Amino acid sequence: MKHTELDILTGKLIKEIRQEQGYTRKWLCEQSADMCSVDYLGKIENGKVGLNTRTIYPILDALNTRIDDFFNRLYGQDIQKCINDFNIAWDLAYEKGCQTLSAFLDELKAKDYDMSIPVIKQMALLCEGIIHDDVLKQHHIAYNILMKALLLTSPQNIVHNNSIICKLIATKSFIMNEYRILIAMANSKMKIENIKESTRILSAICSSLELETTKHDIKKKLLPITYFNLSNTLIKMKNYMKTLNITEKGISFCLNTNEFKELGFFHVNKARALYYMGCVEEATECYKSSLEIFKGQGKVANVEYVTNAITKDYPLCTV
Repeated sequence: MKHTELDILTGKLIKEIRQEQGYTRKWLCEQSADMCSVDYLGKIENGKVGLNTRTIYPILDALNTRIDDFFNRLYGQDIQKCINDFNIAWDLAYEKGCQTLSAFLDELKAKDYDMSIPVIKQMALLCEGIIHDDVLKQHHIAYNILMKALLLTSPQNIVHNNSIICKLIATKSFIMNEYRILIAMANSKMKIENIKESTRILSAICSSLELETTKHDIKKKLLPITYFNLSNTLIKMKNYMKTLNITEKGISFCLNTNEFKELGFFHVNKARALYYMGCVEEATECYKSSLEIFKGQGKVANVEYVTNAITKDYPLCTV
C-alpha cells in the first residue's frame, strides 16, 4: 500500500468515526491543546496529509478510540495476523505488552519479514506511545524495541553495539519509516534525561534530511518537527546560539514550503533562547509573532499557553 493510499484510507476512517459519534470538526479540534486546527483536520480527513505522532493521539483520545482498535479497523483482514500478534502492546500498563512487541520483532527478523508494509509505521507509533504517555517510565524498553525495528529496516552499519552511529546517519538518506524510528529513539533518550545523546541523534537526522538525496515529501513532513525537537534539546543544554540557528532554519523552511504548522513554535523557542541570552526586546517581538501566528491558525489553547508562559516564566517580556 502506498503512503498516499494509506493517508486517504486513514483520513476517511477518522471522518467516519467522528461522524458516527456526531461531532463536528470544530468541536473535535477544541478538545485538546495538542489538537490540530480545523483546516488541518480537514486535510487529514481528505487524505491530503497523513497522521503522525503529534496528531493521532489527541484525535483518537477525543474520539474515545484505542489506537489498536483504530488500526484493526483500518487494515481489516489484509494485515489481521500482524495486528493480532502485537495489538496487546498498546495496553502498556502491563509488562506483557512490551514483551509481546519485542518478541514479535524477533519473530519478524527470524522470518526475514517484508517490513515495507505499514506495520512498521504502527510499530513506531506504539513505541512513541510508551514515550508520549510516560507509561511506567519504560523509556529504556521503548528505545530497545525501536532499536530492533531499526535493525530490521535500515543498513546495519549505522548501529554498533546497540548504539547509533550519528556520523553515518548524517551522511545517508532513509525512507519515511526509518526516520520515524530514529526520531522516536531520540525522543526516548530525551525522556530518560540523556539530553546530549538525544541532541546528537536529532542533529544527525537533520543533516540527513537536509541532503539533496532525501525525497522532498519526506523533508516536508519531517524536517520541521525534527528542527523543533532539536531546538528543545538545545535549550535544555543551554546552547542558545545554536538554538537561534536551528529556529531560523525552521522558520525559513516553513516559509519556503508553505508548511506553517510548526512556525509559531519556532518563534516561541527563538524567543526563549533570546530571553535567556538577555535580549528581552527581541524576545518580546518573537513572542508577539508567535501569538499572531497562533491566532491566525485559530489555536486558542496555544495563545493561552504563550500568554501564561510570558506571565509566569518570562515576566520581563510584555506583549
